[in-house]
Amino acid sequence: MEAIRNSPHGDNTIVIYTADHGLAMGSHGLLGKQNVYEHSMGAPLIVSGPGVPKGGSTSALTYILDLVPTIYRLTGTEIPAGTDGSDLAPLWRGEKKAVRDSLFLAFQDKMRSVRDERWKLHVYPQINHTLLFDLKADPGETRNLAVDHPNQVERLMKLMKDWQQKVEDKRVLSSPNPKPKTFDASQLTRVLDIWQPDWIVKKYYGDGDFIRHGK
Repeated sequence: MEAIRNSPHGDNTIVIYTADHGLAMGSHGLLGKQNVYEHSMGAPLIVSGPGVPKGGSTSALTYILDLVPTIYRLTGTEIPAGTDGSDLAPLWRGEKKAVRDSLFLAFQDKMRSVRDERWKLHVYPQINHTLLFDLKADPGETRNLAVDHPNQVERLMKLMKDWQQKVEDKRVLSSPNPKPKTFDASQLTRVLDIWQPDWIVKKYYGDGDFIRHGK
């Protein structure tokens, strides 16, 4: 940042800080990113530069892909036809409070989720399991309210199917022959990515039995 400020471009440079989505470190008994809980779906996003108010923030529902049309607009570049995402600049200019009213989240063929400002639905198609959370009252997603609020489940299920059609996600949301919801972890063969360094393997997996992909 100091180098930018001291350069000829200090007054006309947009700086964007973002990263991959979150990593569960024990939350919900999970380690990693392979889930659709809020702690693993959120990603940092900071924009700084001309026209961006300092110290401002927003809780608007956004995707990192929104940076594509945002950068095009900020640089006065024509946005190519078919570009996904929404320009985020109206959020910090105070012209809009939101660019969308819901988000659709997915992990492989195992999980689907949809959320709005308050409610969030998790669907686990392989085991026919559904979770509903009130994010305003329970931001940590700890109390499943699916039985208590069937109308919300129905509404969000329809919203999820609308999102699936929009993004061409053909995964069915239930199984005629669901797998059991519980399993005996002691009988699993742990399969590790070939890119996991040895010290990570030793720290988190110990000396147990496991195989590496590609070996």
